[in-house]
Amino acid sequence: MAWRGTRRRRAPDVAETSPLWLRAQQKGIDGSMNVSETKSDGLLREYKIVITAAEIDAEVAKKLEELAKTVKMPGFRPGKVPLSVVKTRFGDQARGEAIKTALDEGARQAIEGNDLRLASQPQVDIKSYEEDK
Repeated sequence: MAWRGTRRRRAPDVAETSPLWLRAQQKGIDGSMNVSETKSDGLLREYKIVITAAEIDAEVAKKLEELAKTVKMPGFRPGKVPLSVVKTRFGDQARGEAIKTALDEGARQAIEGNDLRLASQPQVDIKSYEEDK
């Protein structure tokens, strides 16, 4: 009879098991966006959140790949639509969803990172957006 050893598994790091880390990994945003406070008057707080184009492009690519697996289009078998066709058909919608996801994640980081308790719904304004740069 052959001896079979047991494999030891390493214990996960604390950072890997924290809910914030897991949520950021599931959404595809790695937490590298720049959040800085610009205004602080009484209860009013303003934050500037800078999201890189690479983060948005990665999120768009992920959404398009997910969509390509499920979309049904005439002339293609379900799930076999080329990514370029999906991008031309649903690219603007995927980009809008990726920007919304990135803004929501940035607002969440600003709120949780500064231990804020919200008195009302946050207002999010896009000051500048440059597509394909």
